[in-house]
Amino acid sequence: MRDPLKFLLVFFIVCLGRFVGAAEIDLFKECEVSGSVTLFDEELNKWVETDSRDAKIRSLPASTFKILNALIALDRNITTQNETFEWDRVKREVEAWNADTNLETAFRNSTVWVFELLAKRFGTSEYLPILKQIKYGNNEITKGLRGNFWVYGKFGVSPREQIDLLSALYKNKLPFSRSSMEAVKTFMKDRNDSNVFGKTGWTSEGGRHVGWWVGWQIRKKKPIFFATRIWKSKTAPLGDFAACRKTITTTYLNLFSNR
Repeated sequence: MRDPLKFLLVFFIVCLGRFVGAAEIDLFKECEVSGSVTLFDEELNKWVETDSRDAKIRSLPASTFKILNALIALDRNITTQNETFEWDRVKREVEAWNADTNLETAFRNSTVWVFELLAKRFGTSEYLPILKQIKYGNNEITKGLRGNFWVYGKFGVSPREQIDLLSALYKNKLPFSRSSMEAVKTFMKDRNDSNVFGKTGWTSEGGRHVGWWVGWQIRKKKPIFFATRIWKSKTAPLGDFAACRKTITTTYLNLFSNR
């Protein structure tokens, strides 16, 4: 039987009018992961999904939730861009987390303890009205750890919902101040590519690693929104799991944009 992932990519390329000869690319297999890439071109109102079923399945958003967390923190005056968060001298597994930091640096480094502190200031129950208003996720926010329901627990977001949030943020149509939204977009801006805005995430759920990269890329002055989520068993060698979130996404963005 023909490999469905190979078929999907070949079909995807053909649909874009792009000929690649007889070679069949299976990026997910090369990375030894499963998952999907979801793209949305708002100008054309065109969705491209490597797996339409996966694009609608919810899972923990991990650190991609820091987009919304940072928006709330700034908009509700829980913190400012200038506040210095003093490291508590607890040694954590990521060296960049073991230092004083501000909000932007904490966002870029995915410094978990800073955002757990902000969630404690805000109050877990206060998230629910916002999540319902913007229709983001399944509203299951009571099963987290230390108030952190986006890395631990039963909260879930789908790739499609990620893109809905990103599109609204890009257009400044979320229920937050314009200054807060512009600040978070600055946090998301890639320092190596000014046309890319995004946030990665990584957690585990149901015995599997869950890896995300969500955001948008400016092509011809227009955004292409993306939400990539990959899965891998925790019992399997990790390999290039972290890097594959971006390499898979970038390949599909290039194929889509060069159509």
